Order: sequence, then structure tokens, then C-alpha cells
Amino acid sequence: MNNFLFSKFKFLIILVFVLIGSYFIVTSSFFTRMLADDFCVATVQKNYGFWGAQKFWWETWSGRYSFNFIINIASSLGQYVTRFIPIFIYLGLVFSLLPAYINIFKKSKYSLIRSLIFSAFLILIILINAPNISQSLYWQTGVLTYTIPFIFFNLFLSNLIYFRKKVFIPFLLTVIGGGFNETFAVTQTVVIVLLIVGSYLIKFKERIEIRKILFWGLLGTFTSIAVMLLSPGLHGRQSTVTQAGSLVFLFKSTLLGAKWYLQRILTIYTSIYSLVVIFTSIFHFVSEYIDRSKKKISLNRKELMLISGIAIFAIVLVTITIFGVSYYATSYLPRERVLFTVIYFIFFSFVVFSLSTSFLVINLMSKKSLSLTKNFNIIIFLIFVVLLFESFYSHWSVIKNRMEDYAKTWDIQEALIYEQKENGEEIVVTYQKPVGDIDGFIENKGWVSLCASGYYGVEKIKVIE
Repeated sequence: MNNFLFSKFKFLIILVFVLIGSYFIVTSSFFTRMLADDFCVATVQKNYGFWGAQKFWWETWSGRYSFNFIINIASSLGQYVTRFIPIFIYLGLVFSLLPAYINIFKKSKYSLIRSLIFSAFLILIILINAPNISQSLYWQTGVLTYTIPFIFFNLFLSNLIYFRKKVFIPFLLTVIGGGFNETFAVTQTVVIVLLIVGSYLIKFKERIEIRKILFWGLLGTFTSIAVMLLSPGLHGRQSTVTQAGSLVFLFKSTLLGAKWYLQRILTIYTSIYSLVVIFTSIFHFVSEYIDRSKKKISLNRKELMLISGIAIFAIVLVTITIFGVSYYATSYLPRERVLFTVIYFIFFSFVVFSLSTSFLVINLMSKKSLSLTKNFNIIIFLIFVVLLFESFYSHWSVIKNRMEDYAKTWDIQEALIYEQKENGEEIVVTYQKPVGDIDGFIENKGWVSLCASGYYGVEKIKVIE
């Protein structure tokens, strides 16, 4: 099979995938509306002002200083900004990863275009594997808590791979990223520690320079955790939830929960398709690189095996960390939007595993066996990328249709609220459940309707089913 023709065909397939995936994100974004916590944040912003609102949340509920800052910016811009946030986050994730890809493709033709397409391709694969895409991308509070910190993590990786700026830049990026939520800050710490350990175990030319950047990043993420722990609101919030009663419960629950989730991922078709597509595409890229450069990489077999082992260990350790933080803080499984952090780090670790394993396997193969393996790899990639695309299309089209239905119905309800308020009538709305299993106006003792009442400046919103 002609390797050159396949390279062009593969690129075309990935380009179509990215274009259609981007279309779904952009068009679905316009159907996002304020939901749940969004009303509470906006009400506090309206009552206390920009800086007053941040002080309010710091003192009463959350030490997440980065989140408090960005959510109040969003709230100050009005409710229509919610319709563009998913687009901004998607572009932020793609472009923050772009420098890393540019460094990888720097000796290829059209390196910028290829880097952009492959960056978007990886982000789309991660997003489609989100446990609840509505909460992770289309809910303002959810996306600005658990998804946006990965923009800063991507920038940290891009700096590590491409820019190599020391001291202030890596420190600032991890301080900001860690300040969005405690779970991410702790997990980011674990990942950076693993990278530091790897820099001592694996001998490569730039290891001392990279190690300095990693240590500054580690200092930044430690700082973010310390700052959040100083918040009076964090301690107040902890008193409202049930926390782990014993270390035995915490240890058992964490291990069993992490084991269950990792096993579950391997039973979901979309996850399987995604992992196969990532590995086969990286295997083809590595084979192209070796053919083009006519040389093998400097890392030996043991070092490549060590990198693969660290990547697998990172997947397990990250999952354990996130489940441990959740059980320690609230004594129950992480929420779906929190599990997006697991998914993101799992796929990044798997990319590293695929790279090191591909180099290891190809370096051990004869030319004849490698040629046969390439052809087999091509067939597997084509089959699974079609399966992944089908899964992607069906899943995202359902989400888009549900969001559109909710948006149209809610816009009518909101117009009715303003009309009833203007006429001095009782405020009455018909109940509708938001997309993504987010609390609506009647769940959990109607706290959302209370926040919405403050947002619309009315005494009470009555909800009829």
C-alpha cells in the first residue's frame, strides 16, 4: 500500500473529522443558556459588583481565585456571553496545544496547518470522551471550573516543549491553572512530580533545562493549593458536606472507585475507538519520522520501556488521585464534570505511551516486518476512525438537538418572566429539565429558582410541572 497516498488520505480524514466536530461545537454553543449556579453567580455579581463578588465567594464559599475571577468577568458581560464561552474554550484548548505540535512537525511541509489540525483532532477526541459533555463544555460554571484550567496546562506543556521559558512563565501558568479548582491543582501536582521523576530516570540532552521548568511549575501548583486553603469560604463549605469518616474508608473507596472507572473506560466503545485511533495514527507518524530522518532516536530500549511504564502508571495514579480527593472531600464518587479531569490526563498519558511504544516497536522490527505492520496499521486506523466518527456524530447531534429544544423553550419562558414582572403579575414558569442532568428549578429544594429570582429581580418564581 502506498505510504505517501495514505498519508494524504489520513490527513484528509482527520481534516474532515475536525471540520465537522468544530461545526458541532460552534453551532451547539449558540444554544447554551444560563443554568443552575450561573444564576447564583450572576445575582451576587449584580448585588456586590465585580470585586465585591469575589470577596463574597472567597469569604463564604470558595477559595478558587482563578475561577472566581473569570466567572465574574463572564457574569459582568451579561447572559449572552454564555453562547460564546464553549467556542472560546475549544479554541483556547486547541491553540494552547499548538506550539507543542509545531515543535513536533517543525521539519515537515505545512507544519503550522498540520499542527493546527492535529491539535484540534486530539482535543475533539478528548471532548467526545467527556463523561458529560454538557456539563464540561456547555454549562458556564462547569466549563469555567473544570475545563478551562487545561488551557493553562497545555500552555505549560507547550512552554516545556517549545518555548523553554524559565522561572516566571511556568510558575504563573500553574498558579493560574491550579486556582480553578482543588482537584485539578492536586492532580497537576502529581503529573508534574511524575515528569520530574522521569527527568531523573531518563537521560536526554535537555533534561537539566526541562527539570528547572518543571520545578518552577511545581512551585506554582503548590502555591495555588496553599492559597485556596487560606480561604475562609473553603472551610465553611466543607462543613456543609459529609467527609471521609476514616482512613480505611478513604483508602478502600479510592482504590475500588479508581479500579471501577478504569475498567469502565475499557468497556465504552467510544473510548476504545479513540485509543486505537490515537495509537495507530501516532504509530504511522513515528514510522514516517524514521523514514524521513533515516535515523533512530537517541533513547535506548530500556528508556523507551520506562517512558511507556511511567505513562501507564500516570494513568492509574491520576485516577486514584482524583477519586481520593473526591472521597476525602465529600465521601462520594467524583461528579461527571470532575471526571473530565481524569479523561484529559488519561488521553495525554496515552499519547506519551503511544509515542514511546511506537518508537520501541519500530526500532526492534526488520524492514520486511515493519512494512507488513504499516499496512496492517493503516487498515486498523481506517476502520476505527470511521467507527469513532460515527460515534462522535451520533452523540454530538443528539446533544445539539436537546440543547436547541431547551434553548427555544427557555427563551419563551424568560420572555414570559419579563412580561409578568412588567405587568406586576405573579411570576410563573413551566418546569423543564436542563440538558446534562444539571439541577433545574425544582431539584434540591428549588435552590435554582431562588437564585433565578434574585437574578431577575423578583420576589419568587413559581414553577408548575
